Amino acid sequence: SGVGSALPTNGVTPVTSKKRPLTKTTPNIFSKKRKTEKDRSKWIHFSCDVTGDDFLTKGSEVIRSEGVMIEGSEWYLTVHRRVNEVESSNPFDENSTEKNLMVEATLNCVVPSAAWCAKCKIDLEVTTNDNNFLNKSFDCTITSSSHNRGVLVDWRKYFLRGGRVSTYLLISRVCNKYLCFPDFSDPDETGHDELLVGNQILYVDKSLLSLHSKFFALWFSTTNGPYHLNGRVEDVIATLQTIYPQKGVIDASNVCTIASAAKEFEFYETLERCEQFLLSSDNFSTLEKTEAALKCHMHSLLSQCSEGLDSIEDVFQLMEDQKEGFVASEKTKAFLFDRVLALNKKKKEDEVALA
Repeated sequence: SGVGSALPTNGVTPVTSKKRPLTKTTPNIFSKKRKTEKDRSKWIHFSCDVTGDDFLTKGSEVIRSEGVMIEGSEWYLTVHRRVNEVESSNPFDENSTEKNLMVEATLNCVVPSAAWCAKCKIDLEVTTNDNNFLNKSFDCTITSSSHNRGVLVDWRKYFLRGGRVSTYLLISRVCNKYLCFPDFSDPDETGHDELLVGNQILYVDKSLLSLHSKFFALWFSTTNGPYHLNGRVEDVIATLQTIYPQKGVIDASNVCTIASAAKEFEFYETLERCEQFLLSSDNFSTLEKTEAALKCHMHSLLSQCSEGLDSIEDVFQLMEDQKEGFVASEKTKAFLFDRVLALNKKKKEDEVALA
């Protein structure tokens, strides 16, 4: 299951919680002309088609686009009904306000941790079937406390006949900076049990490690210590951070190392997070992903790699394009050879079927 796949689609957080002053008129945010088209070849596109009566009933469902996984986060577009109160335009009306039906379009991000943030540009467009066009741009940073951007459209004035809502997303940088993760040097912070890695002592909580790992549960229950663990201290710390309450961040710089250690220590939740990250990341070649999938038994990732090699030429091209310094393991070479045999067999079967 992907990050944020269980997130409910109703009750989308409003773009801002600040109270807006009541106004008698709604500014004309639409124009009949589109601005000069941007080069959006590198932008990610989301869209929803909306009919005029989608939001007439109070219990109308939220319309949601397909989700897209990017660097461990899930992004999706939602369009839903919202009722605003505005000052009455009738001076003889006893009520000072009247309700106004609005359509809210929002690009949402399911942020994987409080330490995660993304610097990005968002272009949100609404094209109505009355040929009105709205474009609103955001140059912003998405964080756990500010994880969506949106726009309100007056349904009665602009959306009676429906239209299309589109969003274009360009992420310039993803980073992790808001939390200081434990380095396991302070027993009062992370636990009073000692784990020896090389010549360094890491202070951990045996019960927490046992809860997340059969490897540690068996080790701690059958041995009284001292507990010596092989491996680089930095790699062990990065892996342990993923199970502590702050949820250490998995990114392109550490995902392969953490996946390998998580497989060894049987941190299956961490291993699944690594697999989800690799499934959505563009920072690794198919060959590198295949290597990681075979080494760490990541079946969904291996299926993705296999499906991407749909011709014998693709396999040979993959081997030619491997990055300098990367050496495929014998297991990866055997997998690619088996893929060539399977594709060759399918090719012959197709030829016989057409004969």
